[in-house]
Amino acid sequence: MKDDKPQNTGPPHPLVEPYFMRKSRYLLSSVCLMKMAHLTKVLVHGGDPKRTWVLESKQACVPFLMKAGDQRRVQRVGDTCQDSCLSLEHGACISSVCACLDGYYDPGDGTCQNRILAGYTCFGTSQTECVSNAQCTAGQCACYPGYINDRGLNPTDFTTATTAAAMTSTTLAAAPTSSDLDIFPSSYLPGVSRNVQLTCRLPVQVDAARVLMLQLSKVESGARTPVASLLTGGSPVAEVQKLNVSVSGHYDNLHPSSSWLRADILDPKEDAEGDYLCIVETVDSHGLLHRYLDTATLTSLNGLNALRNAQTDVTRADNEALAKLSQIDSIYNSIHNGIPVVNKGLSDVAQKEKSMRAELDRLRDITPEVKVSFYAYLSAGGTRPYASVANNNNIVFDRYQQHTDNSYSTSNGIFTCPQNGTYFFRTGVMNSGSTHSYATILADDVEVASVYMYDDYSTKQATASAVVKLVEGERVRVVVRTGSTDRIYGSNSNIPNRVTYFMGLLLW
Repeated sequence: MKDDKPQNTGPPHPLVEPYFMRKSRYLLSSVCLMKMAHLTKVLVHGGDPKRTWVLESKQACVPFLMKAGDQRRVQRVGDTCQDSCLSLEHGACISSVCACLDGYYDPGDGTCQNRILAGYTCFGTSQTECVSNAQCTAGQCACYPGYINDRGLNPTDFTTATTAAAMTSTTLAAAPTSSDLDIFPSSYLPGVSRNVQLTCRLPVQVDAARVLMLQLSKVESGARTPVASLLTGGSPVAEVQKLNVSVSGHYDNLHPSSSWLRADILDPKEDAEGDYLCIVETVDSHGLLHRYLDTATLTSLNGLNALRNAQTDVTRADNEALAKLSQIDSIYNSIHNGIPVVNKGLSDVAQKEKSMRAELDRLRDITPEVKVSFYAYLSAGGTRPYASVANNNNIVFDRYQQHTDNSYSTSNGIFTCPQNGTYFFRTGVMNSGSTHSYATILADDVEVASVYMYDDYSTKQATASAVVKLVEGERVRVVVRTGSTDRIYGSNSNIPNRVTYFMGLLLW
């Protein structure tokens, strides 16, 4: 095939329909140019000086290229369309692309010209009267099954192609028959409704030897936006991104009319409202191409009037339910008599729940979020069971019995408040019998409790407790205030009990 470059030197016009392909105009003597390609991907090589479309691994010359941004009012072959191409003489809208009717071809200028001079008409059954890959049928040259003319339509998985004779002007211009689109429910409330189901089917009792496509689209401002599609032999595909759509479908080779496509709009928002279109394209047992359309409206109940209408529907349904309940007196009476018991039970449960919540709130208020507690005692090393503590010095309780944190220090005998709250403190002190003793609990250098032991020549023990409100960082300690050095008994092998101790905990 020679390389005859087109007149237009602009960039290629992008393909806007994934099922459209153009054949070379260099084989003008042929009605049926090549077998249908199974297109899984279409790419444009804009930088290639030959300007070729890549059809899978094969290249086909494109002699006529539209300028980028060309906004001609007159429709041309290859332009996108919706249902008709009124300004294209001898043309029709096939799969949303303007194409020439059978018997006409595109010479490269986007128009449709008659093929009579190329030997298109015939008068017998001899194959020599028609071009290659065609035969004479009913006075017209028609493509063999599996072949198409130089304006392809839907080159996807055809096992038996629509013949050229099938695409007559009478067939393509016929008014479309209604398909079957069902929306359930037909109205929804954004933020409340869980999902809306759209189902697209063939109409009942139609001649459908093969289903080419089922498609659900949303109609907005006169334009169609595909929502879901199901092509011959393929799987259902979600087409739109802004809607949260789950798609399913079924294609039946043995019973094509049983095929269906379904789109579930999950958690529908306000933008799901609008008109939807069901499109079904089929080929009947005579090889004729048919398109079936049906529309339905999905309504949002976000407006007040819509809510009032819905309330009216609910009231009507409630009245119908009551009318049916009146027909089964025994069940109705049983339910009616049980209502007071159920109401009392519900009231009791509600009251108990209220009391439990109040108790829980009270416990939360008095229970500190952070647990603070400690118990420390004085140990005495060696055989001498006491420690000498000078006046105004801290009694250092140097061993932990237990503690939740390091707020009390066993090295200096000081408790440092870790958080604001009310604390309980208690201390117990035992001294030797030959002296009297006096010790006090200081909270931030303020006496809050004291112990005093008289001199009666025997060992003595005294205890003191205090409840103190502290601020984070304030310190609490036990200090000797006898006026002289005290002998404070601790615990060793001779005195195993915790006779001198200091403890505290956070109350609330």
